[in-house]
Amino acid sequence: MKAYVRDTDYRQAIRQRFNDTVTLVEDKHEAHIIITGHFTAADAGKALKAVIIPYTGHDRIDLEALRIQGVALFNTTVHSRYVAEKAVQLMHALLGNVVNYHQNLAHGDWSNRMNDDRVRWASAFGKKVGIYGYGRIGQIIHDLIKPFSPEVYVLNRGKSYQDATALNTLHELIDQSDIVFIAAPKTATTEGAFNRDALARMQGKHLINVGRGPIVDEDALFWALKTGVLKGFASDVWYQYPQDDIPRYPSKHPLQAFPNVIMSPHCAAMTPNAPDEMRQAVLDHMDAIMKGDLSGALDLSKLVMEASS
Repeated sequence: MKAYVRDTDYRQAIRQRFNDTVTLVEDKHEAHIIITGHFTAADAGKALKAVIIPYTGHDRIDLEALRIQGVALFNTTVHSRYVAEKAVQLMHALLGNVVNYHQNLAHGDWSNRMNDDRVRWASAFGKKVGIYGYGRIGQIIHDLIKPFSPEVYVLNRGKSYQDATALNTLHELIDQSDIVFIAAPKTATTEGAFNRDALARMQGKHLINVGRGPIVDEDALFWALKTGVLKGFASDVWYQYPQDDIPRYPSKHPLQAFPNVIMSPHCAAMTPNAPDEMRQAVLDHMDAIMKGDLSGALDLSKLVMEASS
């Protein structure tokens, strides 16, 4: 079996686990298995059997090309618990006014502690929560917030939703919620779903995004923050990313200027043990593929339909 991957840690891990049963090739067109998060039709050789994404998102994969060529697609979700945990961390930091308290106290400012107008924080107890995207990450978010006894709302996609209430539209979900988590992948359906009309319904509400930045319309987000519609916004995913380690703001708008914004540098899966767990999950996929077991592959027909709807 021939495999192509550029990352040196993955190459070392493959050698250690598979020895001579897997040959690492320098030309992706020779590979039976390609490990990558970026794939186009031009990347496929005649021998290609499977593409493995070393994380979850498939928004940079040409799904239709894989489907037409009969190539299986795999991803890894072992880090989903960490992404869900980061989402809940962001919720507590945002509601708890953690960053502002810290920055004030670092300058000797006790946030009006001795006065009647002292700066307060908001509790998550009793809040109504909407989860937009009820895959593995959304489900774990649901589990993690249960101690706060919230009412939880999701969009009805014909799945099992534990004790959450399934609603039919995003506007209904927003209207019912005090806090909305975004944990969905970027698709034709989700991109820009939180547009100006949706955000206009979030007066006094909090929005937390660990899905993909463009799910929230960038201009609409700035409008909602500038006008005070949103009570708070926290995100680990963005619109602009650095290139060649050159510093870059995460948005074309100065979101960092708002005191009710918490920014995280797309690091939700970057716990000390997550990279090794993700590599092992990829190697497990390789092992299954080599044994002819494709049962763990994603449903490409379904993904193509969702991406184009």
